[in-house]
Amino acid sequence: MSNELPEFIKPFHFHGVDVSHSSGSEWTAECPICDKGEHWYVNDTNGMWECKSCGESGNVSTFLKHHHAQCLSDTTPAQYKELATLRHPIPTSIFKINRLAYDSDNRRWLVPIYNDTGGLSNLRVWFKVKDPKTGDYKYLFLNTPGCKAQLFGADQLGPKSKERYPDVPKGGHPHVILCEGEWDGMAMQNIVNKAKIEATVVAVPGANIYKDYWSKLFKGKTLWICYDNDEDRETSSGKIVNPGKDGMVRVLGRLKASKSKPKEVLDISWPSSTPLS
Repeated sequence: MSNELPEFIKPFHFHGVDVSHSSGSEWTAECPICDKGEHWYVNDTNGMWECKSCGESGNVSTFLKHHHAQCLSDTTPAQYKELATLRHPIPTSIFKINRLAYDSDNRRWLVPIYNDTGGLSNLRVWFKVKDPKTGDYKYLFLNTPGCKAQLFGADQLGPKSKERYPDVPKGGHPHVILCEGEWDGMAMQNIVNKAKIEATVVAVPGANIYKDYWSKLFKGKTLWICYDNDEDRETSSGKIVNPGKDGMVRVLGRLKASKSKPKEVLDISWPSSTPLS
């Protein structure tokens, strides 16, 4: 059903709102905030919504904020402990600092991604699925439909960083560590905290993803690129690839072409099997 929905309706459906078409551009559902049935309306041309019962209203962004805040409030210490077991050795304190929340209704974790001005730009979900071919279970990361890829930790490099993170100076530390993937970013945050290193940790959502406008966040800083030191592998077409190394080379190329250059660029390489503890 999701692929058949209008683009502005998909984010609500993705996060569990059971929407149904009413008439014209109007869709209706039980309000995800007050739970009153059929009093919540959303417009499929712009994503603007309103509840006739509780009076709350907004757009896709405000809906994501409401949904994340509610799940964050409901997340229990036991759920954080279970996640710490799954993502060892990342401790629960790191999950809480990054505002990870468990969506019990949809049985998945929410990882909020903020932009450099502190606004919520994406609500990524991490959940377990069964591979229909092998029968094995695996975990997947997905973006909220319509949300763009964003740098995890970008809000720590923005003008409001100190408001949200008291120990982080405005605009972030002079040293920035760029990791591959949110989990590696959180693992590195734990290492930095334990070692009392004054560095800001950020992470791309994948080795193949880098947006040119992120480069401005590294201007004048010492940037450490810390992607996985993967082994070479051959694709089905016979091409030899190395995601971690190729990703680092891609970032270096983008930084070289950017007008906003870091003060210095260094790299850290380690085998993908190295435990981050």
